[in-house]
Amino acid sequence: MNGFPTLSTKQYRLAQHYLGRLRSASRAFRSGDENTSYGLKLAEQDWPQIQQWQAWTAMQAAQQREAAELSSAYPFEADELLDLMLTPQEHRLWRESALAASRQLDNPQAELAHLLALSKVYDHLAHYPAASECAHEAFALAQRINDSKGIARALLILGSLTFMRGNYVEARAYLEQSLIRFRALANPRELAETLHILGRVAFASHQVSQCSDYLEEAFHLYQQLGDYTRMIAVLYAFRSFSLERGKHLSIQISEAEHLRVLQQTGDRLGMAEMLARFAVDRRYAGDFAGSDQYERESMELHRQLGMPRNVAFNLLGLGISASLQGRYRDSCAFYLEALAIYRQFDLRPRISHILGLLAFAYWGLGEAEKTRACLREALPIAHELDYELGLSVGIAAAAALYLLDGDAERSARLVGVVDAYPGTHSDVRMFALGTVRRVLEQAFDVETLAALIEQGRSLDFDAAVAEIIAELQA
Repeated sequence: MNGFPTLSTKQYRLAQHYLGRLRSASRAFRSGDENTSYGLKLAEQDWPQIQQWQAWTAMQAAQQREAAELSSAYPFEADELLDLMLTPQEHRLWRESALAASRQLDNPQAELAHLLALSKVYDHLAHYPAASECAHEAFALAQRINDSKGIARALLILGSLTFMRGNYVEARAYLEQSLIRFRALANPRELAETLHILGRVAFASHQVSQCSDYLEEAFHLYQQLGDYTRMIAVLYAFRSFSLERGKHLSIQISEAEHLRVLQQTGDRLGMAEMLARFAVDRRYAGDFAGSDQYERESMELHRQLGMPRNVAFNLLGLGISASLQGRYRDSCAFYLEALAIYRQFDLRPRISHILGLLAFAYWGLGEAEKTRACLREALPIAHELDYELGLSVGIAAAAALYLLDGDAERSARLVGVVDAYPGTHSDVRMFALGTVRRVLEQAFDVETLAALIEQGRSLDFDAAVAEIIAELQA
């Protein structure tokens, strides 16, 4: 058998038995309705033994062909249960063992599936170079074996990863190729996922009408699939982008009902994401206590799941909430903890964003030099990456800094610059610019302030960015 000795042991039979138990639990879980809870209970009941025998197959795979086949099969049979029963780190180990086993067996279809899954796991862990490497390997392998679905999936992952790195043009190219293939394959779930990400890319590229079209089609596909988690994610995108079309869609779903469903299924990641969205809702409504409670509950679940990037996002939310309440020291603490996580994974777009927010918090404390130091690092990164969120937050923070420097007129003009910039996110307009405006309203009468802001709106954004960076680095 290709150089592998054979197995005929009690251990092999037990590993095979618990693989069958895992298969039964996973099938029940995927069938929906009351079977979902039943499948989860089956998995929980056998999980210590399932983990034990999966680990055994991984250890034996290099020497025994039968063990290698089982090692490759365990993640296949577990499917969606892996995200519920394992931390991302544990999930990574299962997939890495399975990938090695599939290569030993010279099974390209299994190797392709494990590469695609492992790329997503690395993404969840914020290991972007490894995620990208797996996706590129998967794309090349899928092309070699002429697997259309594998090619489409690899393109989707590459598009998503490229988008997260701030390269919108390349991301859109990957995603549009993926979209064409998923339409041809009549694959509604992954078609919806591609449309959802394309909507976000289109908005980042200032193509608002296309953004709405993509998101609405994604919403209706998820609705047909009964995927409430992703339906709400699409609605959240509509609201974040201030798109009117999302309003008539929002009445079609109850978030409270969805949260109840998630609690029943034990989907901890879905629960964490939903709680984070509830936190944003409460923050928009001015209910900061409720927002902070949801954010902390979400963060605890993300910590349990071992997802540091998501923890950093929760910390960012807590920092924004604290800033809006004038609790700038607390805000600094949250932002600094998030910044440490982003630095650990060298997430440069996120680093520039959090530094801009941190600059605002230091401004609130009246610490001009710390504000300046944050912007000195943040703006060059955002400028190099052409990262619109980082740029708009950074320039808004620079407007705040000029208030500390006593140059209110220049501050007002920068408010106009940021307000006129098409890449300025609605949150930046509402919170950052709103905060600076309130201070400026105390320094100028209404007509003078309006005239200064209008002057700023006529200025070139890129030139303003370059000028501020030069001053900060002087």
